[in-house]
Amino acid sequence: MKDVNAISNLVMHGTSAEVRGLMCPKCSGVLKIGVYRGRRLVSVQVKCKKCDFIIRLDGNLPEPPWVAELGTEFETKT
Repeated sequence: MKDVNAISNLVMHGTSAEVRGLMCPKCSGVLKIGVYRGRRLVSVQVKCKKCDFIIRLDGNLPEPPWVAELGTEFETKT
């Protein structure tokens, strides 16, 4: 199980495979990850589909490297 800081770090800097392999640290459920582009900065939301776990990372630059492969919204695989 990964903690919130480890998940946040992987979401912003991890590979496509690492991000796809993440699961909720509270219930081991599937995570829905979304990247939202502002005019200059990027926000990321990580939300569990089964429980109330959520992480919001606002005002980030640059965009996570996996966006080119996975797109701006996807669900992890458990």
